Amino acid sequence: VTNAIEAQVMSGVDDRVVVRCNLAAEQIEIEVTDRGEGFDPDGVRALPDVESPERLEYESGLGLSLMRRLADETTLETSVDGTAVRLVVRFSGTTDET
Repeated sequence: VTNAIEAQVMSGVDDRVVVRCNLAAEQIEIEVTDRGEGFDPDGVRALPDVESPERLEYESGLGLSLMRRLADETTLETSVDGTAVRLVVRFSGTTDET
């Protein structure tokens, strides 16, 4: 959420950052949408793994790797009109089978 707010402020956009949560019996879905300038997630510099001692040398850049590690599903859609990040976390003992 902090990155979304900062991106929007840096873009000079006067709009809301929207956070939506959907709680279901088996999972929670969180979506954060901003209107800041989009970015290329593939263009983010490669950093050491979050569990590597070398990672302590970097102050930023944890967001995407932590989201991917902690969430069961991560979707990132970005364009010049903004960014939408969607995370799904399944509760223990549930599967994605229907």
